[in-house]
Amino acid sequence: MMTLRVKDLMNTPPILIESHCSLADAAATMESSRVRHLPVVDERDRTIGIVSRSDLLVALDLERAARGTRAGLRVVDIMRHPVHTIGLDTPVHKAAEILLAEKIGSLPVIDADERIAGMLTAADFVELARRLLVGLSPIPPRVDLEQPAE
Repeated sequence: MMTLRVKDLMNTPPILIESHCSLADAAATMESSRVRHLPVVDERDRTIGIVSRSDLLVALDLERAARGTRAGLRVVDIMRHPVHTIGLDTPVHKAAEILLAEKIGSLPVIDADERIAGMLTAADFVELARRLLVGLSPIPPRVDLEQPAE
């Protein structure tokens, strides 16, 4: 039986945010990209934290309740760190074990240089289950977003 690897299921390109960005920037990025987790990266695209939608909503509520006394919060102020990451060639079942054991919803995927290469989420495992249940290949077809339109 073929061993599925993280690189087979991850989402690319990853949607990222930098630590200096505002909470409004993070909210706008999540909304426009339809994601619930944003890896926080440094200038070399190395993951230094992660912000979830629930983290962001709590922080925005606190900011509103404080009537501006906490205004100006940045992503760095609310990000979770250290963050769990996983390598491209890690077997998918190991990623599932981490998600379950740590009770988290996503894992930034890093390459050999420790730069972020993609994201693997709990939703990817639901899609994997759906594909298997209906008899499709467990590896979804990839669309190359870098290809120019003909």
